Amino acid sequence: MYRGYTKGIKANFPKGTKVRIRKGTPVHGTAPGKEGTRPAGRTYTVTVDHVLDGFSQRIGVLYRDGSWHWMIREKDLYGVMERRGLPYGTAADTEASMEVLKEEALRNWRESLQPEAGTEHDIYLHVTNPTVRWGGSGGYWSDCDVNLVEIVEEDKP
Repeated sequence: MYRGYTKGIKANFPKGTKVRIRKGTPVHGTAPGKEGTRPAGRTYTVTVDHVLDGFSQRIGVLYRDGSWHWMIREKDLYGVMERRGLPYGTAADTEASMEVLKEEALRNWRESLQPEAGTEHDIYLHVTNPTVRWGGSGGYWSDCDVNLVEIVEEDKP
């Protein structure tokens, strides 16, 4: 499972790789009138043009004594809150949503490495996963989370 920024992901999906997109998989498109994310209407195979590495954002620092310091303004997380369905309309909603994001980022950190006692750590929130991208109809780009596609093995003659 690839989460957030993933260095070296491009080696797993070189240009020309064929991947299968299953019916119902969320696909993001840039064609006018069809911008945004929609479920695939059918199962199909595409040829990868390139891969986007994903994005992880540093949101805070965990200090040696266990204290926390935010390294980002709350308004810079509104887009993340909206994509995850977290409320941010009132101060109380925003504070509760930021706590949810902080806990997610700390959980990601604990799962990704063996924390060393007595050190300071930058804590990152995985904002977007890596995506495979291909040229869609009309020359507009389409892309899909790499975790949701299957590499199609080509038959060798």
